[in-house]
Amino acid sequence: MIAAAREQDYLLVIPIQLEYTSPAGCPTQAEFVAAVASRGGDFAHPGPEATARAMVVTLRRSKAEHTGSLQLRFDDTVSDARLVHAEGCAEVADALAVVAAIALRGTDDAAVPAQPSPRLAPAAPPAQAMPQPSEPTRPVQAPKDTRLHPAGLWGSEPVSVTAGELRVNRSLVATLSGGVVLGAIPGMVLPRYDLSFTRTNFITTPEHTSYLIGTVFGVHWSYLGNATRRSDGYSTEVSGFKAGFTACSSLTYDTNGFVFLFCTGFTAGLMHQETREVAGPHRQSKDIGLGAASLELDGR
Repeated sequence: MIAAAREQDYLLVIPIQLEYTSPAGCPTQAEFVAAVASRGGDFAHPGPEATARAMVVTLRRSKAEHTGSLQLRFDDTVSDARLVHAEGCAEVADALAVVAAIALRGTDDAAVPAQPSPRLAPAAPPAQAMPQPSEPTRPVQAPKDTRLHPAGLWGSEPVSVTAGELRVNRSLVATLSGGVVLGAIPGMVLPRYDLSFTRTNFITTPEHTSYLIGTVFGVHWSYLGNATRRSDGYSTEVSGFKAGFTACSSLTYDTNGFVFLFCTGFTAGLMHQETREVAGPHRQSKDIGLGAASLELDGR
């Protein structure tokens, strides 16, 4: 009996660690702890049924509202995230303080399961009314904004996300185009046909904001010609082929709209030239190698 009583007393005083993250302008960790204490929760002396080792609270500011999440961390499991959306950051913090106080007291209405979940719920109840776990969650609508925001353009950059699903996407775009080349050979206009493939990597956060990761990499092939020039009884035919690659930084990238890139590229190829005498047997052929490095602005 004495050993059991000592064990129970020991469990009563095991503190729960708070991991609190919030942007500027939101309640601080001290203010959040005070809000939890005013509702009967104590991180230093949790209730006898509160078996969590840590509580993770994250506040985040999005474009039109504030969001918050709360998770409990046990020895080897993590609970599902409780998500809250509201216009004000203080409202989100107050709603999470209610959930935190219930979890710290260890009462039956804690509503924060201790079982791990392979996929966290994407929906969030309003801050004004916290639904019971048995109520269906509200589905999150897909965003209309298809733009990719640059991240880590000049180095690493942290991106804060709430608990949920982080998606990794890869986009491969094939482009077939045509045009003309002026100035490669004086007095001649060369038709040009291009085939290119562009690869883009990006991630989408649980808030449905997409970030472009790294550079936009592309490879391309070009066919030049055939073009003919006649002068002084001679006919000259020119054709060529070149291939290269580009690495681009995104100025704006919309997966369903306008794309504007700043690119550096390297190209190598071969030009074939054949000259014939119109009224005689004379003929001359030669191949000329070519290479180029370029800086380009690419708009689509």
